Amino acid sequence: MGKKHGKYLEPEYKIFYSMKSRCYNPKCNYYNIYGGRGIQVCDRWLDIENGFKNFYNDMGPRPGKEYSIDRINNGGDYVPENCRWATLEEQANNKRTNRILEFNDKKQTATQWVKETGIPFKTLTARLDVMGWSIEKSLTTPVIIKNKLINFQGESKTLQEWSKYLNITFSTLQSRIYHYNWPIDKVLSTPIRGK
Repeated sequence: MGKKHGKYLEPEYKIFYSMKSRCYNPKCNYYNIYGGRGIQVCDRWLDIENGFKNFYNDMGPRPGKEYSIDRINNGGDYVPENCRWATLEEQANNKRTNRILEFNDKKQTATQWVKETGIPFKTLTARLDVMGWSIEKSLTTPVIIKNKLINFQGESKTLQEWSKYLNITFSTLQSRIYHYNWPIDKVLSTPIRGK
């Protein structure tokens, strides 16, 4: 079938073939997450005579080697209106297992928020799941890097150094920053009660 249209060695045909295999070949490694859960390929692309030709006409050439076929609605079938060429990163952000967070009228995956804010993924998930923070607080509270210098009253020290210098435990300073969301000047200038 592939040799007939002269594109059997081209990446588009390999992608086309793999797409069908995922949906209809129970021996395929990915069958259970595609065909096994009901994902199908449209009749136009399954046509015995013109299936690949129709696929190629609908999708066009692959824009680059980093692109593959992606279903926009990952619960939907392989049909022209639900398919696009996408990079691995775009596909990773379109998984049904992704955690979507909405903040300031913007919906993104946790991974996309991590990339935008610079907050480490483990920190973000700990804030949401362990500490019970709101999405807003989790995404807007700055992260104090362990070795990052913090300027206060003309001096620069790491949080650990400030802890020793002020005789305030490191965990108290962290709690003031992450739990109470205090600004740095209040974190470092507020004495411990009873001292």
